[in-house]
Amino acid sequence: VGTKVPGFPNGDIAVASEGGSSYTFGTTDNVVTAGGAEYQMCWCSAESGMCSGPTNFLVSAGTLSLQGPRNDHEVSCIRNGACEILDFQGVGLENGDKVKILLECGSNSQPGSTSTATEQGRAYLTWSNQVTSSNGIFRICWCASTWNCGSVSNFKMDAGSLIVASVNANQHRECHVMDGCVVDGFNGNNLRAGDLMMVLDACGGGDAAKVPGWPSNGTSQPATNTGRQFSWGLVARVVSTPGTYRMCWCPSNHFSGCDEAADFQVEAGRMTLKGPIPMAMTEGCTANKQCLIGPFDEGTGLSYGSARIALVPLADTCGSDELDPDVGSAGSGSKLGTQVASNGMVSWTGDELPYGGVWKMCYCANHDSLLDDDTTQCSSKEDFPAEAGVLTVGGAYPGQTFNCTRNEWCTFSVFGEVLNKDTDRLAIRDDSQSCGSGDRIRKDFTGNPYSAQTGASAGEIIYNVNPVQVLGLFYICFCVPVGNVCQTTTLSDYKQLVGFLDIRGADPEQTFLCGRGGVCRLEISGRGLQASDFVKVVNTSTDCAAPPEPDGFFRSLLAAEPLETTSALAVFDLGRVIASGNFQICYCASLGGCDEPDEYSHVAGILVVLDPLSEITLASAHAASITVSVVSRISSEYSVIRCAAAEYEPSSIPTAADIAAGLGIFGLGRGEAVSNTVNGTNSVEIFFKVFVEAQKQYRVWCVETSALSFILPSHSGGILVFTGANIKEPRLQTFPVFLWSQATFYAEFYEVYEAAVDAASGETLVRVVTAVEQLCNRMAYADAYSMQVTDAGVPGQNLAIVVSTDVLLASRARPTACFFAGPNATGIAMIHDRMIVQEDEPTFSQKRLDGQATTRFYRGVLMQVLFENPAP
Repeated sequence: VGTKVPGFPNGDIAVASEGGSSYTFGTTDNVVTAGGAEYQMCWCSAESGMCSGPTNFLVSAGTLSLQGPRNDHEVSCIRNGACEILDFQGVGLENGDKVKILLECGSNSQPGSTSTATEQGRAYLTWSNQVTSSNGIFRICWCASTWNCGSVSNFKMDAGSLIVASVNANQHRECHVMDGCVVDGFNGNNLRAGDLMMVLDACGGGDAAKVPGWPSNGTSQPATNTGRQFSWGLVARVVSTPGTYRMCWCPSNHFSGCDEAADFQVEAGRMTLKGPIPMAMTEGCTANKQCLIGPFDEGTGLSYGSARIALVPLADTCGSDELDPDVGSAGSGSKLGTQVASNGMVSWTGDELPYGGVWKMCYCANHDSLLDDDTTQCSSKEDFPAEAGVLTVGGAYPGQTFNCTRNEWCTFSVFGEVLNKDTDRLAIRDDSQSCGSGDRIRKDFTGNPYSAQTGASAGEIIYNVNPVQVLGLFYICFCVPVGNVCQTTTLSDYKQLVGFLDIRGADPEQTFLCGRGGVCRLEISGRGLQASDFVKVVNTSTDCAAPPEPDGFFRSLLAAEPLETTSALAVFDLGRVIASGNFQICYCASLGGCDEPDEYSHVAGILVVLDPLSEITLASAHAASITVSVVSRISSEYSVIRCAAAEYEPSSIPTAADIAAGLGIFGLGRGEAVSNTVNGTNSVEIFFKVFVEAQKQYRVWCVETSALSFILPSHSGGILVFTGANIKEPRLQTFPVFLWSQATFYAEFYEVYEAAVDAASGETLVRVVTAVEQLCNRMAYADAYSMQVTDAGVPGQNLAIVVSTDVLLASRARPTACFFAGPNATGIAMIHDRMIVQEDEPTFSQKRLDGQATTRFYRGVLMQVLFENPAP
């Protein structure tokens, strides 16, 4: 279903006559005003009674060819300019057709002259004069070549509109070089969206007048805001040479198409592209010195007094990358950058150029870019789009770090701009004062401050620093002289903080203790330590260039342990050491590798290899254990002291494995310190397999687990210790006192030693379990029954009483109670208080004296009770 075509009489409906062979659109007012074209004829049967709208006309009856021009032409011409109509469209057009421009077609109205068609009726080029009519919208009125076109009334076919438009002159605008360009607020007559503006050297000047560097060859995007605003893009930068150009206007639908520069003939005003000539300035200054450059006199509209300059790194782009916050002025108020003075000069203080480098000078000619969010000039990076030139500041780059090793010559390169090996100097100082302040010079850096050793280029000079013994992070303060030399007695000239000198390596004068016969680990403190660092063990009578100690060490030249080493602590595992005496630990901090003897540049300290243990004495004893004091010459976070005791002398000196096993069947007990070995006295409790006897002699041997090959004493006799008289063996009592298989009972230990109970809390670590006598030593503390204190006894005496908290189950197969003094103790068989457990449970019966059995006892009646299986 098609749509109705405007311009046909009678609502577009023709009615049949003469038996349906003829159709007319009415008898009056039947003038067709539709444009010339071919239309579809659609038929509707009168018998349907429904032929009122397009939906009823469903049968195609053919094509109607309407002769004449289309009625929707729209052509623009410029007042006082030539005017043509091109690409005139319609049906049956031919040369000789004519058009007249009128206010109303078919009426004798002005203005207008007649033009005759060419190009098969598709072009009208023959108006002889420029358009002198007032601005306005007129009708294009057509007359066929076969009509009488001498009469205005025959120009009755309306072919569309012809718009006579103009833009006002002297509407001057400005844009900023290297930024987007948008201009607004234009006035004129019949301005419309879609009009175009082109920036040229001269309007109508053709391609020769084009301005290189303007986006889209100078042609704006179609106008917006009813033809009042023109844009060449916010992002597309104008890279033309700053200067004054012409804004040339061309209306939309102009017969020329506005395709060529020559089509833009009407000048709307001047376009001033303000800003400096790009990269025209090349300036140099010195870091930390007053800098005055300029004048900035190459450009247009440079706005001295209100223009500003900011800096970005050379590799960055003005207007899009962030301004460098560390150089140049921080600005004033909402303004960024440094103001260009009224004479075109720019000045920076020494503090505003703190180090060497190369920057682009980004210019803001009192400009506010449309790309930022504010309306203030020179207040954002986007407001500084123009690259006015390059500023080179002589001096070293900041943020440089130089790594050196303690007690080694330190050679490093300082990088920067316009460096001079003959005059530029540096000083090394700690961080107690900033560069450029104070006179304190570190004397532990021989030759401080330093002159350059050599220069590789203007961007690199090389310094040598004498070997330094101190570790730390030090300021490198740089001096570039201006008009004089850098002083050697004061640091006030050394104002630029280049970076840091990091002296790494091992701390000096460390002492390391290891036990002879054991594994020796060195934990070396320092700075900047790495897993690739090495140590070398040498004799104290030689220097660090000597070869490593050949005998007595499993490893005397080795790298750090990678999983344990940090920057502050390097760990080295020498393995087992059987040598004794003092040795020198030489350190290689691996900056240049550790392949050569001289790379072991400094001494970390002295390694002292000692017999680890020196003395064993009895500290205390009670019924289940003896406690010995063991004096150690070393300390360790990774090892402990173990001891074992026996009554008789073995056939040979025990080994570390023998001590760990409690000396096997000949031993009486074993023990291990509950904390790691310390240098000095260590306490070891030896838990016995039998009860300790009073006034008894025992033999004790000890070993430090980091030195398993050294046993104290180093003979089979052991260290003799003698127990005191106040030792008493705990005793056992059960409730009930006689037992049978599967009977439940409570176990009580009495005459327990005072150290086994806590009188205040009533708690004890003592436990009890039953077993065969020979298996008590193998029973586990975790399987034994807990006990509680019922009587803490008398201080100084062995009179405490403890009772099991749960009942035990009697068994003839487990007739012995095992005494546990604590979690680390061995179960001790209580052989002097063996339990007697009979097989059968005791029973009884009752009867009167006359022999009559009874089941009850009666008051006043004499009874007999007969027991069977009583306890013996």
